[in-house]
Amino acid sequence: MVDENLTPGASRREPLSILWHILAAPQTLLLLLGLVALVVALGSLIPQATPDAANEGLVAALGLGDIYHSFWFRLLAICTGLVLFVRAADATSLAWRVTRPGGGLAWPARAPRLHLSSSLDLETARDRIHHSLSRHGYRWAELDTGPATTATACRRPALFWARPLGYAGLFVAALGLIILDGWGWRDDIWRPAPGESRSVGHGTPYVLRLESFDLEAGTDGRLQGHSSQVAWQQEGVTVHQGQVGVGDPATFEGVSVRSAGFVPLVTMQAWDSQGNPLPLDTGGQDLRIQTQVDVLFLRPEERPAVFMPGQDRFFLLAFEPGCGQAQPVLHVDLVGEAGAQRDRIGSLAGGGQLSAAGLRVDLAVSYVPLLRIDHRPGLALVVGGLALALIALAASWLAFPHLVWLVMQPRSEDELDIQLISQPEVRAQHKSAQIAGRLQGVLADDS
Repeated sequence: MVDENLTPGASRREPLSILWHILAAPQTLLLLLGLVALVVALGSLIPQATPDAANEGLVAALGLGDIYHSFWFRLLAICTGLVLFVRAADATSLAWRVTRPGGGLAWPARAPRLHLSSSLDLETARDRIHHSLSRHGYRWAELDTGPATTATACRRPALFWARPLGYAGLFVAALGLIILDGWGWRDDIWRPAPGESRSVGHGTPYVLRLESFDLEAGTDGRLQGHSSQVAWQQEGVTVHQGQVGVGDPATFEGVSVRSAGFVPLVTMQAWDSQGNPLPLDTGGQDLRIQTQVDVLFLRPEERPAVFMPGQDRFFLLAFEPGCGQAQPVLHVDLVGEAGAQRDRIGSLAGGGQLSAAGLRVDLAVSYVPLLRIDHRPGLALVVGGLALALIALAASWLAFPHLVWLVMQPRSEDELDIQLISQPEVRAQHKSAQIAGRLQGVLADDS
């Protein structure tokens, strides 16, 4: 095999071999990872809809409104996984041949070469090169290649296994993403009041019930966090209970309940200066005239309006969760004259009454959690694969293993030709150039 490499162009590759080398090329992996990074950037810039949402124009034609479920993104993920598999197999083959005792090892096709010459005889030059490389931690092994003397010098051979482990970790992470995309799901935000239930769905027999929701305050009265107690029920019987905290989901049989924050539920009444109750309207689908309304924030940053029919002014509510800094606060503004005038009539940390401009407002404030139910199969593969890849590739970079081939043969009666054949990586070529610089001094004829 080494003799074939000594004569470039002596053999022609088969189509499958060409395809394998294309998939194993570092440029192929870098191109695919660059495309994945570009897609992730597009996904963060373009609002992502649900798979059945209606999109129009170029966004719909290219599937940009739901990138992660589009055919071309799945094809990109499969191609990336295939390239990672090939890279892992190629790196495993190299690591096995490097660490196997007495194993022959051919250099890559079109490998970069450095040429040295010496007036020393073959045996003396070989001994000097062997001694110099051994002093710098290289393991020397000679290959049986015919008339030329060929040897390999390898430093930190065990760390050649770090690269296949890194690629294998990335492959496992890509496989986890494919599983997550194909079998995972995530429901819309659920805003339950304590005692409220909903079916989990997606083929599961369970009903999820919110048992309680609590705000956790510190000794100084500031809000430290919040937690929800949830229960999985089957046919009215509780089969599992869990607590949902900030960054701490409750999980049962692969279904997780995660916290996405909390919002206020405001019960509101208003009276005029004579004490007459005022009709209120939240702008919803209920067209009945009511003197008491419930205002539920869909998101913490939302600012719902409460209208007073027959008047040219309305209330505008705003919510500040205040986690870690203060208690949650509800702000109430009175907006009049078609929005030209806006005055804050008060702020409440809880329920209470506010008065302004001949109006009296009574507010009862309670809080409900924002919960999201999802199923993420393959997430452990993603996390574990990325952790393995990070550790392995970091080890390979910090303690870089190096392999170089040396081919020594007489060029003439008084001149010896020495070739240093390096791996294609830039860092490996740099290391080989350093070795060549040291060997020039070692091979100097000091007779």
